[in-house]
Amino acid sequence: MNSIRQMIREELVEAAKGLEKYALRSTEGLTYLYVVDDKMIKALEDFDMDGMKSNILFVFGIKDMMYMDAVWAQKGYGPAAYKVAMQTSPSGWLGPYWDSARVTKSAQKVWKEFFDGKGSKDVEKKLIYKGADENNYRSYLYKLKNKMNLSKNIRIDKDFVGKDQFGERRTMLDELANGLLVNEMNKIY
Repeated sequence: MNSIRQMIREELVEAAKGLEKYALRSTEGLTYLYVVDDKMIKALEDFDMDGMKSNILFVFGIKDMMYMDAVWAQKGYGPAAYKVAMQTSPSGWLGPYWDSARVTKSAQKVWKEFFDGKGSKDVEKKLIYKGADENNYRSYLYKLKNKMNLSKNIRIDKDFVGKDQFGERRTMLDELANGLLVNEMNKIY
């Protein structure tokens, strides 16, 4: 009985994290999702990095058009980051970086969920090459079965940064997102 309640609770939490009200920004080398609200505007005006950081939900970078190079996410937003990354990957497919030393413990958990856990229902997977270890999540590329409509998220970003004639919002957000990603990856080196 507890496991059924737990499953329902997890599904409700996941459903509550719909992405449609957030801004999605892609720059050369990284993509991030953030909250546009009065708190974010105030943090930007005050150069309050902690306030800005609390409004960024995830940041990721893709390498060689189909490998997750780096990711930083607030608790609960990791799977969403990977789904957006799959969809925005130039090839349409995404896999973990080939060097296992560059895949954090948290990232391993997310990839394993896409491989044979709760997230497996959301993705197609294909072996990277014939003869690869079929029992290892790292041997596959993953693709979303159902694409998300991210056009509203992109429009929210354009509207928000477009109201800044000197580009300060854009610059601060991009630099902070890049810093979050670099700091996260420094933890594993």
